Amino acid sequence: MTESEPKVLVGCPTFAGHEKWLKPFLSQHQKYDILLIDNTVKEFEPRAQEFNKTLHTLASASTYQKPGTLTVERLLWDPRKQWYIYMLADCWNRCLEYATENDYDYYLWTATDIFLDQNGGSVQELIDTGLDVVAYPTNVYRQDGPPSVYKTEWQIWNEKFNKFLLDHMTWDELAEIKKSDEPIRKVHGAIGYTLISRKVFSDKRIRFDYPKDGDHTFGEDLIFLQKLKEHQYDYFVDSRHRAKNYTEPTLYMGKLRQVYKEVHGEELNARENKIVNG
Repeated sequence: MTESEPKVLVGCPTFAGHEKWLKPFLSQHQKYDILLIDNTVKEFEPRAQEFNKTLHTLASASTYQKPGTLTVERLLWDPRKQWYIYMLADCWNRCLEYATENDYDYYLWTATDIFLDQNGGSVQELIDTGLDVVAYPTNVYRQDGPPSVYKTEWQIWNEKFNKFLLDHMTWDELAEIKKSDEPIRKVHGAIGYTLISRKVFSDKRIRFDYPKDGDHTFGEDLIFLQKLKEHQYDYFVDSRHRAKNYTEPTLYMGKLRQVYKEVHGEELNARENKIVNG
């Protein structure tokens, strides 16, 4: 990275289940500084200590290609006391704070199991759009899932669950946009591989948050998108390229949800029933 180039932070939480993605993830973003927050829970993941050691070894290894740097932080949390969405909000907010404290020009909101496709795309291409918030579409829920692009406006704080909350565009719709004269379009939100300018992430009003009143029917990422909307920050999707999310449900994540539900199950059910049924 030269002095004339924008200063970019790639930051995200990670855990031992993503170990196989670490090296390709670091390789794809080796030009930029990277912050990884290890949130592995030792009690439920026998490789936790070994994984954290691997992260620190990678961060200090002479084989890690410059000019980018790798910083590793550890987040200790108890899944019996804290729903995993709350933990993720803490991780993402730490990334925004780190980017602000260290005077980065851009923050790339992504994950260690998300990769640009083989047809191109780059952080620099997103920078060149000149937009404050712009994302490549990614798949959600599963590897053959719909795009993480929302075409309908929502109001998360409705007491009744809004059926339009997760109204995704289709891949066919994005393909049509890509072929048009305007492949970069304003949308109501997109998650997965998103570039955010300093103007936005340094605004302390724009943060990930916990679901209102402990509601667990939606996540910290949608609340972040709503805050962008509330404070008049436009959100764009760049359909020229896409990123692939390789995540799949894991036994480990199932354990984290289960131990919380064992303690707070009755309370969870009551809140979710209120949201869904009114």
